[in-house]
Amino acid sequence: MLASVPWRQPVKAQYVSIFSPALWLIVGLVAFAGSAAGQDLRVERVASGLTAPIFAVAAPGDPNRLFIGQQGNNGGAAGIATIRILDLTTNTLLPTPFLTLNNIFSSGEEGLLGMAFDPDFATNGSFYLQYTSAFAVNKIDRFTVSGNPNIANPSSVNLMTIPQPNGTHNGGWIGFSPRAGDERNLYIAKGDGGGGGDDVGPNPNPGGISQNPEQLLGKMLRITVPAVAPAAGNPQYSIPSGNPFGNEVFDLGLRNPFRNSFDRQTGDLFIADVGAGAREEINVQKAAVGGIGGVATSGGENFGWKFKEGNLGMVEPPSYVGPVFDYPRSVGGTVIGGYVYRGQDIPSLNGTYIFGDFLGPNTMTGSTIFKMNYDGTTASGFADITQELFAGTGYTLQNVYSFGEDARGELYILDGVAGSVYKIVGELLGDVNFDHVVDIVDLTEVANYWLSTDARGDANHDGQVNIIDLTIIANHWLEKLPGPAVTPVPEPSTVALSAIAGVTLLAVSLRRRK
Repeated sequence: MLASVPWRQPVKAQYVSIFSPALWLIVGLVAFAGSAAGQDLRVERVASGLTAPIFAVAAPGDPNRLFIGQQGNNGGAAGIATIRILDLTTNTLLPTPFLTLNNIFSSGEEGLLGMAFDPDFATNGSFYLQYTSAFAVNKIDRFTVSGNPNIANPSSVNLMTIPQPNGTHNGGWIGFSPRAGDERNLYIAKGDGGGGGDDVGPNPNPGGISQNPEQLLGKMLRITVPAVAPAAGNPQYSIPSGNPFGNEVFDLGLRNPFRNSFDRQTGDLFIADVGAGAREEINVQKAAVGGIGGVATSGGENFGWKFKEGNLGMVEPPSYVGPVFDYPRSVGGTVIGGYVYRGQDIPSLNGTYIFGDFLGPNTMTGSTIFKMNYDGTTASGFADITQELFAGTGYTLQNVYSFGEDARGELYILDGVAGSVYKIVGELLGDVNFDHVVDIVDLTEVANYWLSTDARGDANHDGQVNIIDLTIIANHWLEKLPGPAVTPVPEPSTVALSAIAGVTLLAVSLRRRK
């Protein structure tokens, strides 16, 4: 089901008739020129009315549902957070929440923060949440689904409780590894705990908490959780034998790794670490050669904080691994990690890392969405794609809180302020009414808004409906996007269009001679 566009209403001819001989002549002349299939990017809003959506994840092998976490109601110690289910077959939110968390601590950066489905969810029904149970206290709990697949049991079993010196820099992301040899290992992102000095509290090392491998804050943790849940009171996880420090710590030197993700094809772990006052950075904890078919790496990478912020800083700690990409405050102020696109609907986007910035270059203008390529060694192709995604849609991005990925690998943008979820889709050039096919309806739109500035006929989003838009439609006539089936009205072939143009012109010529 296609999301509705708020300004799209039934059109009324205003400028030039669809049967204008000149219009059809142009179509007949340019349609034969041909071109490669044209596909840009845009968004479709698939959910709205949410409160601070902060993650969107899918259960393994479930292409029809997306689980959207709402961070909380800023109720302090009486906070309430919920997880909603988006039915991807209809793009509607189920009315009853999947889970409601009562009496969590919800304020500022705290609340419901991360969710990961057990790899064996289909058989054991287990999933895991990271949330703040009290001020500056983070928990990772195991929950289970009830007999109703759309409702979870409210009770849980605690795996870890991690206190912080302050209520900021919680990290919050959790996720299971897709790497061979790394099965059933849950990765947990922890920030340095925040505070006026960024990392306060136990601080035996010059680099702060993040450089101390005996502290869990400022780290990427890795634990093994069994497929069969142990009885309450027994240890709920174990330490993987390959962990480099003999405890839960897998990587260190992080400040606030808020949103992260595994590349489902290569197994690389992309870690977006929020900077202090100068640089935002993307780190990659690489899988072994061969991607997810190889043996998992042993960890131990030191990403530098608090000695380094991005590529700034003269001191490199032991085992230092620099960011694959960082950017200054002139580009953005709070990096929001995303996903490497591995979906099916936008082939041209395959392998591209999509991420964003909460603040953007100007805190008054809202967030920005970026793309970047990473070949395992070098980052390239960094670009701001916010305008490309949102132009002509009728929507305005306010503040991106997170990104989501469904079971098919399609990606979503979560606007926490607007309470909306947008799906990134391919935009077929010439498809001005967004029904995934270039046909007579799109031509009618251009005709109805000819020489106007109305977005409804503006195929190339340049602010003017003119011959360029008509040429785009002609060059992409009858092209379709992959994805949901579309039943267009019957259209004439390219040859038929030319014939219509010729016949029309001949009739007009004969009429004028009489």
